[in-house]
Amino acid sequence: MRASTSLISAPRGIAVDGAGNVYFGDSLSRIVKVSPNGTLATIGGQVPTGYLGDGGPATNGEIDGPAGIALDASGDVYFADSQNNAVRELQLVGYNLSIGAVVNSATGVSGPIAPGEVVVLYGSQLGPGTLQSYTVGSNGTIATSLGGTRILFNGIPAPIIYTWANQAAVVVPFEVIPGQAQIVAQYQNQTSAVFTVTVVAASPGIFTADSSGQGQAAALNQDGSLNGAGNPAQAGSIVTIYMTGAGQAAPGVDGTITTFSSELTPLPVVTIGGQSGTIQFAGDAPGEVAGVVQINVQIPTGIQPGASVPVTVTLGGATSPSGVTIAVSN
Repeated sequence: MRASTSLISAPRGIAVDGAGNVYFGDSLSRIVKVSPNGTLATIGGQVPTGYLGDGGPATNGEIDGPAGIALDASGDVYFADSQNNAVRELQLVGYNLSIGAVVNSATGVSGPIAPGEVVVLYGSQLGPGTLQSYTVGSNGTIATSLGGTRILFNGIPAPIIYTWANQAAVVVPFEVIPGQAQIVAQYQNQTSAVFTVTVVAASPGIFTADSSGQGQAAALNQDGSLNGAGNPAQAGSIVTIYMTGAGQAAPGVDGTITTFSSELTPLPVVTIGGQSGTIQFAGDAPGEVAGVVQINVQIPTGIQPGASVPVTVTLGGATSPSGVTIAVSN
């Protein structure tokens, strides 16, 4: 079912569901839904009035004088079609747009988020049935609307990296400040219930080779080759790792693709094999959306070599989850 928005006239009868959505009829003989953020959507009826459309899309149907609205346990709407002397049912097929979890895109871990962090939202009906990925606009930025999907943090639209039915990846707007963020998803004129998360100064997470958040880091050796058990980095050499969640240390412009990168302030602490590495550079990764950070760090010479040497990043009082490794040789 598709919904549309327009001016509302003389509400008649009111019902409220468990998510805080308000439903009522109006004098133009429509059934209207008001989401918790104030978004209005016509979910049943149209002009002209009449008695038409049973079994079809509700917004193509005709109603005359809706009143006495009630909801059942599944969220379907019942109302008195007063001028037609009938009680009618409006089934909200396709209206279960919701956010179930928000996780760091590098680690897959839920918890506090940071400004500029690339996050993944999981839920229901967040976007189209097929994957839609971003393209860079003529202004050099990633759009905040993709495939009919918009994600807002405290009312600020987020750049969308990809979206599809049950998942969307976005960049938390840099304007979101530490405290609480209310996230809503919008798709095809529908709006989810509010999903609230805690916002902190930084929430670092290291990208891994298999995108699981565990094991081999998505790292490059000093010669630009992929780091791994079969191609370890030599102790004392430079290795490049990638992370997100630098937050206030890397303020950027929402959705921009990095062409020139300034260093994080303050610099992070990278621990490799239990020892602090020497940072050569840490800033937004060139060619990536602002919020993806590149760190070039020198591997300490005194660590124990191996195929799975642990690596963590500490920034803004937060440390990336354990379990991420690089391969190091003597």
